[in-house]
Amino acid sequence: MTVYKDSLKSVKGTFEEDSTLYLSEHGVYGKTVRQEIVLTDSEGKEYPTKAYVHVYYNRMKAADQEPKLYGDLEDSIASLTEKVANKELSVSNAQKGLFTCENKSLIAVRKTGNSTCMFEMDAKAVDEARGKLGYFMLLSTEDLSAGQVLDIYRAKDGVERVFNNVKNDLGFDRPAVKTDATLQGKVFIIMLAGMISTVIRNKMRAHRKELTRKTTYNKVLKELDCMYTFDIKGKTTWCEVSTRQAMILECLDVPLPVEPKKVTAKLKKKRGPKPKV
Repeated sequence: MTVYKDSLKSVKGTFEEDSTLYLSEHGVYGKTVRQEIVLTDSEGKEYPTKAYVHVYYNRMKAADQEPKLYGDLEDSIASLTEKVANKELSVSNAQKGLFTCENKSLIAVRKTGNSTCMFEMDAKAVDEARGKLGYFMLLSTEDLSAGQVLDIYRAKDGVERVFNNVKNDLGFDRPAVKTDATLQGKVFIIMLAGMISTVIRNKMRAHRKELTRKTTYNKVLKELDCMYTFDIKGKTTWCEVSTRQAMILECLDVPLPVEPKKVTAKLKKKRGPKPKV
């Protein structure tokens, strides 16, 4: 962590002074700091290594994080004050720091009486935390520019999303197979399903107005799952396709199997008994 702290300290506040450090394709500032680190193996032998810490600063992210930081601090202070008032937390334990809350290190406790105390923001710690807002860092052992490293890092984001989709949405967290042949078949099916899922998500982003704003990924899958075929005298026939399903197929660039039909429900009035004459 010392490597990161020293790198952040050396570049903090210098980004906006040099416009050449702005990475327009990513919307952040970036600067590379060369560091010397020592790696140690299991036998205790040391290996001096050159490392490159790439420090980035996002002005908009910092502006969004600052109100959240103060809001969380105020909520934590109000919650701790209420616990002391309700005797759920003693003053002695509060002074010893024997409590849990968000951003605990930024809260100071001041005793105001035998049975009362005051929680307040630690000005020095809060200022230090504010100075870190909007910053993030990446470490590499190759001599690459800050822009190149961020390109590589964000390119992996798509792979992580596919992996998360395969694990959570498709349920492939455990193979649950007994033979290698079954495992190969299951992996093939899962990868095929992952590709189809990725195509659907990308099409939904491309057709944001028609799909993303009006429906969700799971609802799109339910609409597609309702479609089926059946055989009549050796001829494959499609079920009725609703207007909503036809719109989804059109956005997915899938040819319509049949003309869409608008499904409407008709209410029939029940006739009551005939009046006796």
